Amino acid sequence: MVFSRTPASRNASQSPIMPLDVKNIRPLQGQLTSHLWENPHIGLQLTLFYSIEIPLESFDSGHTYVEQPTSTSIIIEWIKFINTEGQNERDWRALAGNKYLTSYDDGTGEGSIYLGSEHCQFNSFIRFLSLTDTTFTIELTLGVDFNIETINLDENGQFTIKAKVDYQGLLLYDNSSLPTLSKTDNPMNIISNFIDKTAYKQELIKYENPDVQWRQLKPKTWQMQVTAPLHKDNLLALVIVPLARSGRHANDYTS
Repeated sequence: MVFSRTPASRNASQSPIMPLDVKNIRPLQGQLTSHLWENPHIGLQLTLFYSIEIPLESFDSGHTYVEQPTSTSIIIEWIKFINTEGQNERDWRALAGNKYLTSYDDGTGEGSIYLGSEHCQFNSFIRFLSLTDTTFTIELTLGVDFNIETINLDENGQFTIKAKVDYQGLLLYDNSSLPTLSKTDNPMNIISNFIDKTAYKQELIKYENPDVQWRQLKPKTWQMQVTAPLHKDNLLALVIVPLARSGRHANDYTS
C-alpha cells in the first residue's frame, strides 16, 4: 500500500529547525460516530457517513512559528465503510475484523491532521482489530501530506498507530440541516433505511451537548474479539493515487 508524502517544508520563511518525528505521534482514546447528512443544493440525498476523531498526546511538531508543544487530533470525516454488497455498512458491529481504505481519490473519506497553521491531508488504511462493548481497537496506517520534513516513516513514507475508539452511536443534526427528517413525526421509520436497528437502542435522545440541538441514537453493547491476522501481501497490493496539494481542500458535501 503506497500513499503520497511531500517531504520538507514548502515555505522557506517558516522553515523549522527540526523535523517532525512520527514516533512522537501517540494517540489517546478517540471516538467513532455515524451521521445522516443531506444537501439538496448539490443533489446529495440523505446518506449515512461515519467519522473518526483521535486526539493525540501533546508533542513538538517542529514548527517554529506556532507555540509548542502542539495539541491536535487525527480526524477522518465523510467515511464510507463499503461492505461486500457495495453499500456503506449499516451495522457498526460488523466493522470488527474488517479493513478499509479511506481516500480523497474515491470519496471514501477525508482525513487530516492540523499541524503548524494548516490541515495536512491524508489517505488511510484502517483495521478494526477487536470490539469490546462499544469500544474498538483499531490500527491506522496513514500517508500524510506533511508540511514539514519528517523522520521515522516506513519504507513507503507512511506510519502506523494503534488506538481505541468508542462508538458514540448515530448523531442527527438540527432539523434545518436534515429537511427529510424534519417533515416526519416518526424519524425512526426513515432512519431504519440506513442502519440495522438491532444494533441500537430503541429511542432517539437529546445529545448531551447543550450548545447544539442534536439528537442521538445510542448503540447497544456488544462483545467480540477478532485476532485474524492481515497478511502483508494484502497491504502491498493496495495502491492509492497520490494526493495533490492543488486538489480538494474542502469536502463536496457542504458546498
